Amino acid sequence: KAYEEVFGEEDTDDNASASNSVRKKTSADDLVAIDDCAAAKTYTAALNQLMAVDEVQGLIASVEDVEGVARIGETGYPSLKDAVEAALDGEEIVLMESESLKETIVIDKEVTITAENGAEISRAAVKSGKKQVVNTIFKIESEGNLTLRDITLRGDRAAESTAVKSNNAVTPINCSGNLIIEEGTVISGFTSHRGGGLTIENNGVVTMNGGEISSNIAMTQGRGKWAAYGGGIYVKSGSLFINGGQIINNTADSDVDYYQEDA
Repeated sequence: KAYEEVFGEEDTDDNASASNSVRKKTSADDLVAIDDCAAAKTYTAALNQLMAVDEVQGLIASVEDVEGVARIGETGYPSLKDAVEAALDGEEIVLMESESLKETIVIDKEVTITAENGAEISRAAVKSGKKQVVNTIFKIESEGNLTLRDITLRGDRAAESTAVKSNNAVTPINCSGNLIIEEGTVISGFTSHRGGGLTIENNGVVTMNGGEISSNIAMTQGRGKWAAYGGGIYVKSGSLFINGGQIINNTADSDVDYYQEDA
């Protein structure tokens, strides 16, 4: 059948050429013998297409077989933190399963983090003595460069509000290096003291090309001693460039959405 789709019907006594330009061997495991140059090119192109499809299907199958929470290419890792630590400069990490983080992930290299199958990142509250603490998810060092694309970071309002009351809720993203927020990224539902969605300090740079920072809260700590700033973004020192996306529905005790020191 594949032969007929490429070459048309097989030659018969009525239409066969004198040179017997196309001859088909009887065994299904054998190749078609081709004398005609044009027919040979057509067959080769069709065969290459079939091989390309097989390669793509094989790659998809191999990725689907990867086990773990996150992967780099076809290599799986038990946690996002493990994947980040193993990543080389410029590599992309794919979050395959939702993960609630207890520890901060330090970004001191260039990496891209994305997600598949709706996987999300959240942060879990942990006990520190008698207090409940929530840690920063990503701490981007001065030499770090993090790109977020098609991934959701979602806060736990109840746990984080309790941590704020005990003066132990920090911003989910602390950027002292470079952060790029691309389309499909959502940072939502977090509660912290300053920088409900993220904080920029130490001359860090955040570039927002798309995505959404929404419904985050900056709450006063220390029974009113320490005012809250930046429901969405708190710029202590650094730069924020907004080329696209939305910063909406964030609230703070002292201001709304965005706050910059000495602005």
